[in-house]
Amino acid sequence: MVDWARIRDSRFEVDRVPALLAQLERRDDADAWRELAWRLVLEDDLVFPAGFAALPWLVRLAPRSAQARGLAGRILERAAGHHACDAQLADCAGTIAEFGKVLDRHLRSRPTDYLVSFRALLAVAQEYHWANALEGFTDDIYELECPHCSAGMKIAVGGFGCYSQVWDGDQELRRELRPAVAEELTGTGRWMHRIAVRDGQTVLADGIAHLFGEAECPVCASIFNVADEYAHANRPALRFAPAESLPSADDAAQPCSDREPGPRDDEPRQVPGMPCDICDHEIVRWTHRPNEAAEHWSCPWCYAVTSFDSPQVSRPGYMPPDLRWETASSELLWDASRHAYGYQRRTLCGIEKPDMSGSPYGMWGWLPDDCPDCITMAETIDARWPVDRRDPTHRTSIRDTPAP
Repeated sequence: MVDWARIRDSRFEVDRVPALLAQLERRDDADAWRELAWRLVLEDDLVFPAGFAALPWLVRLAPRSAQARGLAGRILERAAGHHACDAQLADCAGTIAEFGKVLDRHLRSRPTDYLVSFRALLAVAQEYHWANALEGFTDDIYELECPHCSAGMKIAVGGFGCYSQVWDGDQELRRELRPAVAEELTGTGRWMHRIAVRDGQTVLADGIAHLFGEAECPVCASIFNVADEYAHANRPALRFAPAESLPSADDAAQPCSDREPGPRDDEPRQVPGMPCDICDHEIVRWTHRPNEAAEHWSCPWCYAVTSFDSPQVSRPGYMPPDLRWETASSELLWDASRHAYGYQRRTLCGIEKPDMSGSPYGMWGWLPDDCPDCITMAETIDARWPVDRRDPTHRTSIRDTPAP
């Protein structure tokens, strides 16, 4: 329950925002939306505490309201700013994850507010820089310096062409950009491009390919990645870790000198182990949580697992990739169901969340929308199991017999 008496808006008032929220819940009102927007986000830049407090209400309304989607997106796009609401933002992790699901469903319908919702989804994924920089590639201009000769240049991506440009007096020097091949995109660029292609946004997908492709400096002819250089020059320094790892309000109030250094008590600690009985790589032991009796060993190469839970020793044998992996489950990852759960709170494709686990409601794969990187990793791990060690009798669970 929000204590609005302690939460101020851009006018340092505490009663107007809840009144506007109640009014808009009853009926749509353009004037009320405008007033709410500037009370939550001042001059399209600074988010006030009332903005984060209003997020759950906006997300509830987002499936049927473009104004709610847009305003929630604007709030999150400015989450890296100096708003002094880090604890509030951390408490919104579940709401933000739900907003991501709403946006993903909305984008698939190819709506008229696609770019606004796409940028909001970038903010949900904590890609704050691109959420604020992306303009839709109708005629986008990005200013940066050549990383080799420091020449100032403009990068144009849009209907008038895709090129790097430098002016030498009255002479224009121009070179065509080299768009990235879709299969060679990685990280954020690949994720953005795949969503745009999935939703039939050809202009956006082509612009992303150019933005995350290469440019040639018209002065020194050196080649560099456009997105890397633009992000390096313009990305704001984040003041906090990602929302899921921010301290809670109680932790934030605790003096730093009273906090325990190093890993948390419930985090796994990796120590050298013994050779894996499947692939002969070294396995590692993950110390259990203080209140858990089991001890787990796993191989980071073939993912074979051995668990000691006295008196039982569990040694699962070979399973084909479409039967082996659980669906990932996390309140902090909006598309968790697309991913396969690996081990140690990570998906197979490497996404780590503190609450990540395997879902008890079903196995993962091979659905049309499954994460392609998880599919690739699952097939790679499967190939690491030698054929002669896939027999069901090769690994069996046994009872741990204590030494006399």
